[in-house]
Amino acid sequence: LGMAPGEQCAEPDGGYSTISPSEITLAGAREDRKGFAAGCSAANYASIGHIEAFLQEIESNPPVLRQRFEYGWTLAHVAAACGQEEIIAVIKRHYAPLLSAPNEYDVTPMHYAAANGQSWALEVLLLHAPDSVEHKAVCGRTPLDMAKYGTCRRLLTEEAQRRAKRKAVQDQIEMYQERRRRNNESAVMETVKAGCFSKLLSVLGVGKRKDKAAAAAETAPEEPAKTPEKLEPLLQRAA
Repeated sequence: LGMAPGEQCAEPDGGYSTISPSEITLAGAREDRKGFAAGCSAANYASIGHIEAFLQEIESNPPVLRQRFEYGWTLAHVAAACGQEEIIAVIKRHYAPLLSAPNEYDVTPMHYAAANGQSWALEVLLLHAPDSVEHKAVCGRTPLDMAKYGTCRRLLTEEAQRRAKRKAVQDQIEMYQERRRRNNESAVMETVKAGCFSKLLSVLGVGKRKDKAAAAAETAPEEPAKTPEKLEPLLQRAA
């Protein structure tokens, strides 16, 4: 809003996004030129990063945190698009679910931060709304798809790689657990077919531990046999 269709939005480090800011951003001047959130002071404070005024507004009028503007935008979309990471942190403390809430086109605040090259805001969203990384908008694009170059692209690429590694490890663990479960089931079935009940108990781990008293009795040394009383005099005489 407030920018020509197809105009590129420059990132602080010189990279550019290929998304059209005319469709997804407020404006380069960070102001509501076309009545996007007309009459909402909180949205205005969020766009310019006026933290004190924003806090006063949401504390005096809590429902504004859940308010939807044109196209389904929220205060989190405004703060993310304008790169106001402090406002994002405030929203997180007061109503964290808003940070990952999509608008009418399934575009999250992270999409806007990535598309507009707002790397600091993106870092905060990666910390507090990480699930948005894989969220696809109606157009099928993720935040990484919208951040074609620059710092935002690097941050999202690194996060995607970390997620891929974690998923690979989790998949390996699940495969091992499934293989172990199937092996145990096969062993039980073979035992049942063979009709060996004792082996079945062994496979199931039953009866492996003996009673402590029984084990102690088995390991105790045997007492010497007592000599009958009638034989004692004869033994003494023979000696």
